[in-house]
Amino acid sequence: MIDVKSLRIGNWIYCDSEINNKKNAVQVFSLEEYEGNIIFGYYTWGEKYYSNGIEPIPLSEELLLKIGIKQDKNDKDKFRIGGGYQVIRHDGKWLFRVIGCTLNEVPYLHKLQNIYYEIEGEELQINL
Repeated sequence: MIDVKSLRIGNWIYCDSEINNKKNAVQVFSLEEYEGNIIFGYYTWGEKYYSNGIEPIPLSEELLLKIGIKQDKNDKDKFRIGGGYQVIRHDGKWLFRVIGCTLNEVPYLHKLQNIYYEIEGEELQINL
């Protein structure tokens, strides 16, 4: 389960699909409170669903490469975002680094998106 309060518009998450009964990667485009629940809309169908049935997308080497983050040629545990930013794999955890200084653990894609946005003030460009 995911804490919907950690979501921002533009975040990528997994959501249960009523169409094909599997989890699909979807991008949040709206967040609203309704009767004490956070509801969100996403681009796949453009409809709003209650926040149950959503999960974070775990970071993985495959995912980082898929979204266009480049793997360091000399160290397969380092992925360069640009501007001195890196995502590194250390002891089974994913960490966000800025010019050699580790800032935060980023186990999920939406956490990586959020920390990048906090530092840069712009979205990390992702296409899934």
